[in-house]
Amino acid sequence: MLKIKGLYKEQKNNVIKDIDIDINKSSSISIECSNEISDLLIDLILGRNMPAKGEICLENIKHLDYIKTNISDIGVVLREESFYDRMTIEE
Repeated sequence: MLKIKGLYKEQKNNVIKDIDIDINKSSSISIECSNEISDLLIDLILGRNMPAKGEICLENIKHLDYIKTNISDIGVVLREESFYDRMTIEE
């Protein structure tokens, strides 16, 4: 499970303010936002950037501790399909 609570991060003109998200294992969600905000959110979840406030937990473990040993358990679907232009979604 991915839990995000009270997440806040300001970077240049982009602000993620007081975000709360719960995603159960084997679930997926879609978040509609600008490219810059989505990149920032992904960087926060993957530990490439640190939140100013709030907490991110994976499987009830603070995300940086979890990522160090379990990064292969995290899946991300990018908005661009250019890497797989010859494949269908089903493939």
